[in-house]
Amino acid sequence: MAVALLLAAAAPSFGEPIGISAADLAVLLEQDGTAPLVLDVRGLESHREGTIPGAVHVGTNPVGFLPPVSEMPVVLVLPEPYDPAHLQAWARRLEGAGLLVRWLEGGMPAWRAAGLSVASPEHAYRKPGTVPFVVPRGLCEMGEPAQVFK
Repeated sequence: MAVALLLAAAAPSFGEPIGISAADLAVLLEQDGTAPLVLDVRGLESHREGTIPGAVHVGTNPVGFLPPVSEMPVVLVLPEPYDPAHLQAWARRLEGAGLLVRWLEGGMPAWRAAGLSVASPEHAYRKPGTVPFVVPRGLCEMGEPAQVFK
């Protein structure tokens, strides 16, 4: 209960968001329907070396990226030692879209030190918007779906 209050306690600050401990985040991630969205902003190589299970790799640059806006809080996993300017850039971008932003205190070293599980993603996930989408010829012509593709 206290952990949920921690996440909901503050309105967007447009400054440095409040941190959350690894233990508190682990408790939140076990809750169905109210778990925060974890965004790994450490870079692809760091993400592949190990991240929080379910964390989404979104690159290091907040410009252009926005997760779906919802009541769900967002928790950032930053490189350690973290750069306050990097954290503030992400906070401005996400809070400006109406999201509640927190950051994992101590980053992945704190997560590992707490003995929590670490995922090693092996997929080739790409940041949304970085891969062009091509509509097959005929799919949208004349407002009707194509029946035969040649």
